[in-house]
Amino acid sequence: MVPGKAAAVIKTKQPEELVNRFKTYCTEQELHGEVSKSDETITLTLYGKTVHGMEPQNGLNAGLECLHFLNSLSFAGSDQSFITFAENSLYSDPFGEKLGIQYSEDVLGPLTVNAGIFNYNHTAGGSIQLNIRFPLNKDYQHTIEMITKKAETCHFTIADAQQFSPHYIPADHPMIKTLQSAYQSITGDEPTLLTSGGGTYAALMKNAVAYGALFPGKVDSSHQNDEFIEIDDLIKATAIYAKALYELSHL
Repeated sequence: MVPGKAAAVIKTKQPEELVNRFKTYCTEQELHGEVSKSDETITLTLYGKTVHGMEPQNGLNAGLECLHFLNSLSFAGSDQSFITFAENSLYSDPFGEKLGIQYSEDVLGPLTVNAGIFNYNHTAGGSIQLNIRFPLNKDYQHTIEMITKKAETCHFTIADAQQFSPHYIPADHPMIKTLQSAYQSITGDEPTLLTSGGGTYAALMKNAVAYGALFPGKVDSSHQNDEFIEIDDLIKATAIYAKALYELSHL
């Protein structure tokens, strides 16, 4: 998910100035933020917009917005390196242009980068976990090499990189045609094909695709608070699935 909340705990001898600058930043950027104080320690909490990690361009990354504010302040050593990397490599860039890994193709569209988990401690250092959704024919190893080079400029290292290959079934596959026919027979609507950056169990099987159950024009609440489906849509989807399974069994 795109993080919807971030907090920075800062020790300062000028708490009022820090609080005023944070409030001004939130006002100028039209962001919701909160402040709490404890002696010389200030906790700044900033809220963004949570969306599925496959579409970071449609959310508001609270972690990156918080670090963008911190970049306007003055820190030293590894503190500033962490902030600088986030600012120069990730902020306001869901498509990997700053990392030098941008790529797009006609089937799955553009590569996306979601900085989903931030963790930093003045003593222990920190980490940023990236979730990168690859289109077809993108060189994974080259992508890792580009990110590594960028990270090294701020004394970061890459750890625990995992690769999952894109899953794609051609539009003219008999299974796809059968699924389209089942959809059209129940709804009467044109069965338009879609691709998604989301991961599904379909990727575990050679000939499988994600099928439904979000209908055109309906709210996509997947992975969000109060995720839901309308009862009428659930019933209609069940009829489509029954029809599809019957037809697939006769291929």
